[in-house]
Amino acid sequence: MIHIFLCDDDSSYLEYLSEIVDRFFRQNNIEAGIKTFTDGEKLLEEPEMADIVFLDVEMPGKSGIEVGRRIKEENPYALIFIVSFTEQYLDDAMDFQVFRYIEKASLPDRIERNLRDALVAYRNTNPKITIMQNGETIVCREADIVMIENQRRCVYVCTKDARYEVKGKLEDWEQKLNQVRFCKSHTSFLVNLDYVSRFTKNEIILAKGKYRAHISRRMYLEFCKKYEEYLRRG
Repeated sequence: MIHIFLCDDDSSYLEYLSEIVDRFFRQNNIEAGIKTFTDGEKLLEEPEMADIVFLDVEMPGKSGIEVGRRIKEENPYALIFIVSFTEQYLDDAMDFQVFRYIEKASLPDRIERNLRDALVAYRNTNPKITIMQNGETIVCREADIVMIENQRRCVYVCTKDARYEVKGKLEDWEQKLNQVRFCKSHTSFLVNLDYVSRFTKNEIILAKGKYRAHISRRMYLEFCKKYEEYLRRG
């Protein structure tokens, strides 16, 4: 499922935008979960991460530009659309690699083509991974895996939505997953750097506190180095 957030302080426009986006995904037989917000701060409090985000610029409290920056800091793979009545914020939006900047007047003519472009980008940056559990094959996006944990001779694949017990070794997953995005912090933990909320010399808080991973003394400096390099990649 593709997770989509829409944020605009004009509730009538928000409903209109939601109908357009929902219709596009239904017509293309793509499962999409759409959440709407009239407040950027409420959006940032949402524990779930979005794949595609539509943001109005001028809103009470945090502007769409501020909200967009925060989203990209927590999820560099989010595809952000800035929707505005004017182009005056275009330079600010480009600073955090906005996916598209659309004037509200031209939205009906541009939305379908730009959503198709977003789907291509989404699929290119979100390869699928298969997880085998009790004879069942589960398919998820690599980007949805928060961490892999080795515990008492069992390996657990922890995603945004669930935790799966699988056969194999942590090293097998270390080879399978993107070695830029994932980093070993301990002999028992492999973490997705996208989900790091904060860390100390002993522990990593992931996905806004949903998961915790250990950092070993031996791996701490190497983890810090890799995380800094990852942030610089943008």
